[in-house]
Amino acid sequence: MINKIANLSADLRKEGLPVSIRSTQSAMEIYQNLGDEDRNLLKTALMAVYVKDRYDIPKFNKIFEEIFKKEKEEE
Repeated sequence: MINKIANLSADLRKEGLPVSIRSTQSAMEIYQNLGDEDRNLLKTALMAVYVKDRYDIPKFNKIFEEIFKKEKEEE
């Protein structure tokens, strides 16, 4: 769990999104509370934390999908 959020934050930062320690902590709390059973809810909640500019939404979507792949796809 920690690795997924850390990777998400790092990858978003590499793509130019302004990711702070505070936003990473908020994302951790969200992930702990929601889990990843409802990916759409998790994605929406994390997007609210990380995305400050609508032009960054495609970057967020791409990175989120890479990190939070469905388990069946990983097998």
